[in-house]
Amino acid sequence: YIARILAHCLFNARSTPWLQEHFMEEWIKLMPGVGDIYEPKMELLKDIAIVQTSEEVGPLHTSSVTGNDPGNVNVSGDDDNEDHKVYLKYFPRTGLPFDVKGRFKALFRERSKWLLEDMEPYL
Repeated sequence: YIARILAHCLFNARSTPWLQEHFMEEWIKLMPGVGDIYEPKMELLKDIAIVQTSEEVGPLHTSSVTGNDPGNVNVSGDDDNEDHKVYLKYFPRTGLPFDVKGRFKALFRERSKWLLEDMEPYL
């Protein structure tokens, strides 16, 4: 999928997690006029990125994620809702070790608890 390649490009363009709504806006902008069949969807990111809450991202990163980056300006003015925001962190399966022990070590270094549905694409 071209959409997956473009998702990698967006994630590689920055070092901090993306606010999910801003990532989706930018991703869709990169694929104008492709129709519903090829439209970027969250399911295409299953082995490319992990979903995080503001708490998981941490205050250091949330301020830079919603800061001066034009793709992440908070126009709604609802900073009080920071706890409910969803972020996407680049975590590509291709960056994990091939050996089982190393792969599980890397997965649990990234996140101490996983839901099976979130971990499955990385196995």
